[in-house]
Amino acid sequence: MMKLNILLSLSLLFCCGCLDNTFPTLEEQGDNIFAPDGPALFTITSVVQQRIDFSTRRLEIDFTNVLDQVPSLQRENINGILYTSPGRSTDLELDRTRIVDGPYEVGTTPCFSLVFTAVDGGSSRETAFCITIE
Repeated sequence: MMKLNILLSLSLLFCCGCLDNTFPTLEEQGDNIFAPDGPALFTITSVVQQRIDFSTRRLEIDFTNVLDQVPSLQRENINGILYTSPGRSTDLELDRTRIVDGPYEVGTTPCFSLVFTAVDGGSSRETAFCITIE
């Protein structure tokens, strides 16, 4: 039984070592960020909840986007980022990677979204996320 486990482990290790961990870029996929389906365009990298007082918090949200992978024809049509939080929307510059927002009450779960905005008034597909305030 021990030999079988060792053989199985070695074969898995060998197999996994051969996998290519590189993923195609958006351009290689032929993806259109203005299409309704596809990979996420924004990734939340960290959320810090700063205490304002006993029952409220301010959020620092760091994110990345795929703008550097967007095909050049689509990139020419992008003019900003739209951040939507409860009760308001804010236009952001394309190089922005941090949002400070709040105050939010402890025990609530506000939801937010990020989209690329287009010169023609359109927008990319939405990346939505919710944060439980603790």
